[in-house]
Formats: sequence, C-alpha cells, structure tokens
Amino acid sequence: LYGESLVNIISEENHNRYNEETKYNIVVDPIDGTENLVHGIPIFGVSVSIFEYGKPLYHTLYFPLLKQYIASDMILNNTTVSLHHKNRLILLSSNTSLEDIQHASTDDNEYRLYGCATYNMYLVLCRKAHMYTNLKANSYDILAGINIAMDVDGLDVFIDDKPYSGEFLFRNKTYKIVMKWR
Repeated sequence: LYGESLVNIISEENHNRYNEETKYNIVVDPIDGTENLVHGIPIFGVSVSIFEYGKPLYHTLYFPLLKQYIASDMILNNTTVSLHHKNRLILLSSNTSLEDIQHASTDDNEYRLYGCATYNMYLVLCRKAHMYTNLKANSYDILAGINIAMDVDGLDVFIDDKPYSGEFLFRNKTYKIVMKWR
C-alpha cells in the first residue's frame, strides 16, 4: 500500500507532507520524549494518528515501558476514562519558559513538567490531570491525543485559541494547545 497513493506516512523523521488525494495520511511519532528515553526516564511514548481522506479515523498513544496505552475506540466505549474529583494538576510542556512558570505559580494549581507531550495528554484523558498546555507543539506530538479527546464529554481542546474540530494539523508549523476539563 505504501507509495501507491493509498497511504502517506508523515513523521518527524521524514519530509512527507499531508496529501489530500491520499486515502490514508498516517502521522507517526515513534518516540515522543526522546530526551527522557536517552536519560533512562521511562516517560516516553509512541503516537499514531490516522486520517482517512482528511477526516480523523483512529488514534492511539502508547507508553512501552509504562505498559499503558489509550486509543480512540477505548474512549468511545468508555473503558478508560476514570471519573473522580476535579484536580488542580496542570501539565506544562518542556518548552515552557521560566517566566511562564513563575507567572503560573501564583495561583492555587500544582504544575508538572514531564517532557513528553503524549504522556501529558494521556494523563488529562484519564483524568489524572486537569489541563495540559503547550505554546509550541508540533503536529506529530499532539494529533493522536487531541483527536482522542474529541470523543470525550467535558474535555475541551483549543488549538491556537480556537476550539479544535478534527482538522489535520500540518508539520511545518507549531501550535498552541490547551486541553482541559470543564
């Protein structure tokens, strides 16, 4: 299938771009959290996001050493999201500036910085954190997580301050993402 205009694989490691004439555009991030992996920190993940003719089809986040994963069909079947009290945990990206952290620390929330966008989104999807924000996210780091979130009641996703509605995000720019529970 690959190369016959049925499948187009897009990743950080190749230079392929979205092709609207291809049936399946598959965005793969084989290692999100590379620095964590290199330093022996088990918080790194794999994300896969499949679009069929430009529409979200299937998405998954997988954390091999943690033996955890989440996928779009798990959310649809309500088998993953655990419901408990609203928490104060806000997850930040590794590109958050010291100034942003100092400004944020004046409120009543607790902040964490894990160095892995996919893991941050996983924690929000599973209600282990209230919110994740990243001011300079790459599409291959966030597409799977934000598309899984679209099927979760009460979870909002904003891309560049606008509600996200399943559109394809391109690899040649960065995006501001906010994923949070109402």
